[in-house]
Amino acid sequence: MLTIFIVLLFAAATALSWLTIRMLGRRIANSSGWYAVLRRYPDRGPDSGPDSGDKPLLVVKRASGRIGGVTIGRGLELHACRRGLRIYPMPWLRPMNTPALIPWRDIADSDETLRGHPMKRLGLGRPEIAVLTLDRPLWDELRGKAGH
Repeated sequence: MLTIFIVLLFAAATALSWLTIRMLGRRIANSSGWYAVLRRYPDRGPDSGPDSGDKPLLVVKRASGRIGGVTIGRGLELHACRRGLRIYPMPWLRPMNTPALIPWRDIADSDETLRGHPMKRLGLGRPEIAVLTLDRPLWDELRGKAGH
């Protein structure tokens, strides 16, 4: 009897944790502008054409950055492609979201400093719908590898 109670309690705690993470993920994605980016720039995947420009030239896993006011420590995956910058969301949001592919022409970058560290503020979209902030050397490497 006690074993059944413990199993049921564990199942209920697991379900409650999953629902909480899902609700927090949706709230973060809405407040940061991530959903707006996904609506405007859905990614069709790296194999959407024989020479589509979607194949990654550089892949950076566990990148840190800020989307909107949400800081993501080592939770982004970035792909520099010929057509644009592919952004994968945080791993725990991936089951609910696909990546976005933002064309280079729709990214406006400007210099910024955060606690003395050189950063790049990337305005995503024209007109701007969200902001992604990355380390300046990382941004330079991504753009350089894609030839932009």
